[in-house]
Amino acid sequence: MSSQKKDKSTGVEYHCKELERLLRKKLGEELVLVNYKADNLIALGENFGSKILKIDAKIQLSKNSKTENLYMIVKTVMETDYEVDWTTLLRKEIFMYTYIITQYEKIEVQRGLKRGLEIKSIVPTLYGHRMSLDENRSTADQDALILLGNLTVQGYYVGDKKIGLDLEHSILTLKSLAKFHAFGLAAKRQYPSDFDLIKVQSDLVGFGSRALEVGYAGILNLFKTNPLFEQYSDRIEAIATCRKDVWDVNPVSHEPWTTIIHGDFWTNNIMFHKDELGRLDDLKFIDFQTYRFADVFVDLVYFLGTSLNDEVVSKHFDEMIDVYYVELVSVLRDLKVDLLDFERKKFDEGFKKDAGMEILRCAVALNFFNSDVDENATEEDRLELFDKLIKCRSVSEQFSKKLLRVLQIYEEKGWLHY
Repeated sequence: MSSQKKDKSTGVEYHCKELERLLRKKLGEELVLVNYKADNLIALGENFGSKILKIDAKIQLSKNSKTENLYMIVKTVMETDYEVDWTTLLRKEIFMYTYIITQYEKIEVQRGLKRGLEIKSIVPTLYGHRMSLDENRSTADQDALILLGNLTVQGYYVGDKKIGLDLEHSILTLKSLAKFHAFGLAAKRQYPSDFDLIKVQSDLVGFGSRALEVGYAGILNLFKTNPLFEQYSDRIEAIATCRKDVWDVNPVSHEPWTTIIHGDFWTNNIMFHKDELGRLDDLKFIDFQTYRFADVFVDLVYFLGTSLNDEVVSKHFDEMIDVYYVELVSVLRDLKVDLLDFERKKFDEGFKKDAGMEILRCAVALNFFNSDVDENATEEDRLELFDKLIKCRSVSEQFSKKLLRVLQIYEEKGWLHY
């Protein structure tokens, strides 16, 4: 069965063709797609990396079985003014679910870790993927998509990107991030040939560097022209000079801290769950389009610089770094990794070096995260908003406040260096 629904803002048909055929690969050849409906999952201005839809389907696992509900999200291609290689982006995300997490599971089983530590629970369920309706085609077209479980229907939620995460959510997030990184560090050491394949895939870049170059140019101009930030201008410009021509990669590498990182680890890419008593009991990481081989500090710095609420930043910032490091070492120990190379002193040295390099990316991101989004925005509105934000032609008071607080921490800790 096929169902199409048009985007009210664009008139473009959603790409949900031949959904039954795709689902049968996951749920069995007898599956019957009774019906489904599709709609936007989030406002256009909330996401610039891909179009995200929700699909509510009714299915039968066989012709005579009872009808069940299946709730999914679809990630598919979207229009952008900046260069995007959709084939690479989709392949990368598919590879995370189908290969990388599987390799991490192998380590988990061989080390005999208890079920409560299952690494696969950190990502949503993958229901299917394709590059095209033509199964012989290897490059993405307008029918390319990834089907994932709809976590919102399962009770998962994201934090408020403008406010940031509180202490409880931040602690759970950092422990889970440390676990994700620890499995990658263990895989690199214990399965080098498998990890080499992972590294090759992770090094593929789906986004062109032009957007980053424009974004950093806008931030540099802001530092030079806005009195609030002028005192930091020279040091920020020095960091930018060091990063010139390598905006889209990690310009420094500190062993043994390199592994597969998420690459875009902030509030909206983490979904939380509470039990029936309102206690925080789980989370999932989402959006694996930009993971890469880099220092673990890149994810850590980006999260700390963009996703904590004011109270956590003011009262618990150092504690958050401690939480991450303690959990990282604990999981590495469980995975039988020699801890000699992972001493705290070496960790602090690596963190300090990467912190300076990531301040520009944090600044660009904070401007996006603290912008106002119109839920009724059209595709044209989305492109216009992206252009304003990436060029820093539009900044909010909330953005300025948050960026100043981050800069003050950097100043106090001596991280404004290159």
